[in-house]
Amino acid sequence: MIPSPTLPKRLLEYRNRWQSAENPLISFPIATYNREDILITRTLPSIMHQSYQNIEVVIVGDASGYVE
Repeated sequence: MIPSPTLPKRLLEYRNRWQSAENPLISFPIATYNREDILITRTLPSIMHQSYQNIEVVIVGDASGYVE
């Protein structure tokens, strides 16, 4: 595995510990545009309730109009 310079050391250690041929890391890339309501109430809970535990969720907001 090639280390990613953008990931903190602690996260890399966690990823390396759980990633193996028997327990591969499954990624859920989610592209969203002004839909935080569905993301929080439906999408993320659905992913978190899966029985498989070695997952990562990558959420990418594409030019959202939300401003804090």
